[in-house]
Amino acid sequence: MGLQSRLDTLKKEFTANVPDDALAIMNQETEKLIASDIVADAIKVGEKLPSGNLKDVNNELVNIDQLIDGKPLVISFYRGGWCPYCVLELKGLEEVSSEIQALGANIIAMTPESVANVKETKEKNGVTFGVYSDEGSHYAKELGLVFTLPKVLQEIYLKFDIDVEKHNGESKFELPIPTTIIVKPNREIVYLFADGDYTKRSEPSAILDVLKSL
Repeated sequence: MGLQSRLDTLKKEFTANVPDDALAIMNQETEKLIASDIVADAIKVGEKLPSGNLKDVNNELVNIDQLIDGKPLVISFYRGGWCPYCVLELKGLEEVSSEIQALGANIIAMTPESVANVKETKEKNGVTFGVYSDEGSHYAKELGLVFTLPKVLQEIYLKFDIDVEKHNGESKFELPIPTTIIVKPNREIVYLFADGDYTKRSEPSAILDVLKSL
């Protein structure tokens, strides 16, 4: 079963247990984000990925060029370990991480969550590739991939015991559009998947196909 099929199953199970009024608001806000220009205005295939710094699980700064290390790089931007769709995606990427490396590429993921939460997500879900903290979504903002979680969703998430502020830091409610990017060693983007619907993610098989063509 492909990743998107698993995500669709998760969505069906999740929404079956969400009150109708909350579900209506969640769907409405998702539609607003899809209808916005955020994806259209974001960085695109053919453009160069900017340089920038992230923090690893040891709280050390790491530069994007270090992570590329002269190889193609697969990057997954995810919302946080509190997001079940993101966790499922991380596990899907883990399943093909050895194939990605065998094709001569590197793979990383990044999130606005704190280093401590990044470390917990990585260890809890058995992710062996690098996962990094993009504090304040600074790097994702350079790519035009960030939006502010509406107050109405902040309140709904709290009812689900999801405290985004606790994961990201005080007064930090900015999240990245879940995005997968593949760049050449020179940082040229050759593949980009981004969708305002956070339940939609790139298929790992599509990533492998792109890497095989490089």
